[in-house]
Amino acid sequence: MPIKIIKPGKKPEPIHFECKHCGCVFEVNAADYDADMGGLLSPDYAAFCPTCRKWCFSKGAKEGQGNGD
Repeated sequence: MPIKIIKPGKKPEPIHFECKHCGCVFEVNAADYDADMGGLLSPDYAAFCPTCRKWCFSKGAKEGQGNGD
């Protein structure tokens, strides 16, 4: 049975990251992430910093909420 959309939802906003290693601020398309990484105390998203290539972690899409590794 094909999927029928009754009411479309909002498109996910980009996820903002700030690298604590080099200070780079960058965003990643939220649609690239299928599921979160952890529970209550762990970050929701992780990505490599495009500048220093170290792991960065973020709690979500709003600018200023991301926190580095």
